[in-house]
Amino acid sequence: MASIYGFTLKKRKTFHGLDWQGNQGDLYYNGKKVAWYNDSGNGGSCDIVYYDNSYAPILAETIKRYFKERPIITEYGELDGDEDLFMAELLQLH
Repeated sequence: MASIYGFTLKKRKTFHGLDWQGNQGDLYYNGKKVAWYNDSGNGGSCDIVYYDNSYAPILAETIKRYFKERPIITEYGELDGDEDLFMAELLQLH
């Protein structure tokens, strides 16, 4: 199972969205289910619905750490990491 700093996506489901492939699944942190993840594939941002909101700042700090260590540099400059980009990285590890 792919993991980034303790975050893992399990029970992943894929489907056809309006713009691209959609993804859903349960987000775990160190083995505990903490949120439900949904990217509808419709061009908008992903949804992360926490079962316990105390995990939101943990994910936020993990995202900062991850993209500080692995910056996204494009021809237009460096991008700040966010939930969408972090989840995309996690999905690529699957």
